[in-house]
Amino acid sequence: MIQDEISSIAKFCYDKNPVKIYFDRIPQNMIVPCMYFPEPVVVSSADTICAYLNVYQLFIKAFALKTQDAHRAAHTIAEAIRKSRGVIPVINQDGTQSGGFMQINMDIETKPLDEGVAQLSLKWKSRYWYERETQTIMGSLKTTGWLKE
Repeated sequence: MIQDEISSIAKFCYDKNPVKIYFDRIPQNMIVPCMYFPEPVVVSSADTICAYLNVYQLFIKAFALKTQDAHRAAHTIAEAIRKSRGVIPVINQDGTQSGGFMQINMDIETKPLDEGVAQLSLKWKSRYWYERETQTIMGSLKTTGWLKE
């Protein structure tokens, strides 16, 4: 499920900045310009009696020959997310749209990190059902007794 969300974010970012994307470690001979999508930071908490909440924070790195170009690419993606009200279409594994959507929090941050590198920070929440034991459903309840009038 988390991979679907990261892939959906990556596709949205790629549509705004069509460069090489890396998900695993960045190779020594990486292609520049590019973007890197590491594993997100995950913070979990109880949400309801039926579900828990995971808050994800993803630190996307944009690489370019110049720092300004990397930061411009990250900022362009951030602005596109803001303009869409944070709504990103969820894609299937084959790249087609699933019909579902996810929402990115609007506290998006971009900043230059190093020469030719900028960071785009995104946060979103996902709810998941608790696993529940299957119980036998009671068929009927019969009582005997009198009601007081």
